[in-house]
Amino acid sequence: MGICLLCEWKNCEVEEFNVQVDYVHLVAPIPSKVSVSELTRVLKGKLTIKVI
Repeated sequence: MGICLLCEWKNCEVEEFNVQVDYVHLVAPIPSKVSVSELTRVLKGKLTIKVI
């Protein structure tokens, strides 16, 4: 799963996305029913599995 697909799964729309060697910048409005920590956990967890 890609970042855009994961964000859509949590009802977020990616507005800006930039990948560097050691970090990622993501700008996406988050609905009030989704916490920032929940979205971060989902993104980091799923992307880590994909990279490994």
